[in-house]
Amino acid sequence: MAKKDWLINGNFISSVECNKDEIIITNGIVSRKFIISPDFACVSIKNLHSEFEFLRAVAPEASVEIDGVKYSVGGIGNQPDLGFIEPEWYKDFTKNAQFNYRSHEVKDSVSCIEWKKVRHCANAEYPPKGKTLSIRFESDIPELFGIAVIVSYEIYDNVPSFGKYITVENNSGKEILLNRFRSEDIRLVEYRGVNEFCGLSQIDCCLDSVENEFDMFAQRTPSRKLIKDEEYTSQVSYLYQTVCRFVSEPAVGPHRRIADGDKFTSYITYDILFDTEERERRMLTLCRFYKMITPWVTENPMYLHVVSNDDEVIKTAIDQCAEVGFEMVILSFGSGVNMEDVSEENIAKFKNLADYAHSKGIELGAYSLLASRSIDADNDVVNEKPIFDHSPCLCSEWGVNYFKNIT
Repeated sequence: MAKKDWLINGNFISSVECNKDEIIITNGIVSRKFIISPDFACVSIKNLHSEFEFLRAVAPEASVEIDGVKYSVGGIGNQPDLGFIEPEWYKDFTKNAQFNYRSHEVKDSVSCIEWKKVRHCANAEYPPKGKTLSIRFESDIPELFGIAVIVSYEIYDNVPSFGKYITVENNSGKEILLNRFRSEDIRLVEYRGVNEFCGLSQIDCCLDSVENEFDMFAQRTPSRKLIKDEEYTSQVSYLYQTVCRFVSEPAVGPHRRIADGDKFTSYITYDILFDTEERERRMLTLCRFYKMITPWVTENPMYLHVVSNDDEVIKTAIDQCAEVGFEMVILSFGSGVNMEDVSEENIAKFKNLADYAHSKGIELGAYSLLASRSIDADNDVVNEKPIFDHSPCLCSEWGVNYFKNIT
């Protein structure tokens, strides 16, 4: 009997199966399997449509650096070979993390943001339907008493994707400093082996990761990346140069102080398990993902750039947009608009223009230059190589006033 195609038949419902020795999160398209003894560890990440197994070895479920000391969260030791996993090895696995499994909780919902729809979009249902599995890890190390790391896994209906994030709770009686964290660590199957005689290349596996809230400039400071796994000694590369370990961690920081009784929650890493190398089907998969998980990206309006600050020119552009079906006028770079000018005269000018635009069913907005300019030594970022050569610090006195003025 042929398998139902999840892209056509949208009836793949999420579930969390909790058995005595293992937990499986699945929606019938993808699955992620965990063991809970001797510690909590992922032993399988699979696309059920293609039957492709992504995981070749166990890694820590997360890691954190607290007060300058790095600790692993979950995972196991004593895996005989890091090229594959055999179920008969489970009984010989050992506990080797500093934060260990204590309990788990299942919720019939997933995380979401407060999204206010402002125009048409491709998805009328948000938040997406799914399940959340949260694993609580604590430590037997005295200096870590009262500190817990909760690793949360999300599975969504009708899309081959998982979400993952961590929460660090501090009830230790003192303030702690979270220097660094790694929220995802997947030792990927060596999808295409290469060696020193045929050249090395990036692993080309059917997995993608889309970071929410964090990776705007991923090509410059990526928080998700493929790295080498030199502990994987049976790989094809004689010099252990294959990039076959996917990790998600901030390039810098967060260096977040967590007061006693407070907590820190990371960004979410979304893993998409493709079932093919075919470009069109992969793009359909990405479209389904974005429409379900981040539907606000489909609110894209039809807009017109205007490079003038003259009232009559702007009103003419508004009239043209209304006539041909555009939805927004943007006063672009070069228009001369100063969004930081909070004088009564400037506010009155643009209130009049905004009212005129709204009377025509058109939105009006403008660009404001935040980065790529220097304010002064007290307000600029402290970085040898800022992304835009110069950039003011958002949390500086200037940055606080900037956002106050433009909003």
